[in-house]
Amino acid sequence: ELELDLDLELEGDEDAARVTTARGSFEDGERLDVLDRGLVWSEAEIIKLDVLRGTALVAYLYRDSSHNEVVDLGGPRVALHHTHTYKKGGALKEGMRVEVKDPRGKWMEAQVIGEECRAVLIHYKGLPHKADEWVPRTSRRIRRFGHKKRR
Repeated sequence: ELELDLDLELEGDEDAARVTTARGSFEDGERLDVLDRGLVWSEAEIIKLDVLRGTALVAYLYRDSSHNEVVDLGGPRVALHHTHTYKKGGALKEGMRVEVKDPRGKWMEAQVIGEECRAVLIHYKGLPHKADEWVPRTSRRIRRFGHKKRR
């Protein structure tokens, strides 16, 4: 059972709420990683905190507002930003959603489904597993998910 530590801070004339849990400290406008309904770690932004409940309304980056949802900031579906999502120059880990330039040269949504020292096994969304391929970790064919989408 996680203990919820609520910490309210006031900055100037505006109320700045902050929720601190075992998973981290969060405030409005902050980005974080959230395990979405499809069980894929995704980048999200806190729209509104509910300090008393320890929850937040989040908007997923690169998705429309129909995907917004309330999450428990102390729950297992929440992590600090880029704990489970890829950023340029960061470590690629199994389960991360990325964009990969396929062998035909088209950028596609993909997921890391395996790891070796020098390469990751990529599964392209919507394609059969026979299209999966090993791509060097340092390849320029791999980039952060949502790279070309509006923020």
